[in-house]
Amino acid sequence: MKQALEALIRKALPEAEGFVVEHPTDLRMGDYSTNVAIKYRDKKDEILAYLNEHKPEGVERIEMVGPGFINFYLSKQFFADSLEKAIKAGEGFGHSKHAEGFKVMVEHTQPNPFKEFHIGHLMNNTIGEAVARIMRANGAEVKAASYHGDVGMHVAKAVWALKNGVSFEEAYASGNKA
Repeated sequence: MKQALEALIRKALPEAEGFVVEHPTDLRMGDYSTNVAIKYRDKKDEILAYLNEHKPEGVERIEMVGPGFINFYLSKQFFADSLEKAIKAGEGFGHSKHAEGFKVMVEHTQPNPFKEFHIGHLMNNTIGEAVARIMRANGAEVKAASYHGDVGMHVAKAVWALKNGVSFEEAYASGNKA
């Protein structure tokens, strides 16, 4: 829908540049909003008239508010139809070939094996796994990796202790100074 609205604005005003079509943070401002009428104030009435006259299917109403924001409100039927398409598509919904031919490695999580796993690790794991799955769904060949190691001084100390026969109990008793 965003691309359809951008194309419609370009038809209404072929010289239009530097405008944005985005989801407003406040839903009272519509499902999409554009600043094109602010940038082209002298033509804002013409733009609004053209948009209303050539309203895309699924757009219920178009309004101008404030200094020139144009808000687009989608119909309930548009959402119902979109949901129906998603259900019919099943597991294939959202899949495409946009990233076909790309090879991607997604590294994520990488918890320190000498510390407790915490919510931050879970967040990184969730984001990393989501990125990998999105890339796969778009046709990319994906390798996901999570290195369970934080190779630093603590690892060097642990290796030194192992090589020098220091027991866990001795290392722990000495305040992990081994």
